[in-house]
Amino acid sequence: MPASVEDLPDPTLASTAELTASHTWHSDSIEAVADGQNPKSSGDHDIARHTFWPNKGTAEWIQYEFAKPTALKGTSVYWFDDSGRGGCRLPKSWKMLYKKDGEWHDLPGPFPVKRDVACAVSFEPMVVEGLRIEIQLQDGWSGGVLEWALIEA
Repeated sequence: MPASVEDLPDPTLASTAELTASHTWHSDSIEAVADGQNPKSSGDHDIARHTFWPNKGTAEWIQYEFAKPTALKGTSVYWFDDSGRGGCRLPKSWKMLYKKDGEWHDLPGPFPVKRDVACAVSFEPMVVEGLRIEIQLQDGWSGGVLEWALIEA
């Protein structure tokens, strides 16, 4: 039975932004990072996810671009890691960039890498055109994202 209009989640900044990535495995969904589904754990296979499979040890990225400049003050990323079941692990490292006046700029860290929690990053409120995560996968492993939330200022 199709969902009724009442069952559909309200649009969010994340769900209405243009979302792109360096690579998306054909069985996964780039839209999964913005669907508002809260994972039970980093190895949650019951919700949609985005992975870079079969890429291993590579530099990858995911980005939001907004229809109009938007005020943000933070973000959080819930990493996919299916240790003991599959080939995805937490990333080796990651950083964040913001887009302003058509150019990408680094945001200062730190950028935590933790299992089973949303890794939050706060920054001074700023108006941006987009936000990008640049991810370094661990050598010999792939990785992915279960949810990437945006915190509006």
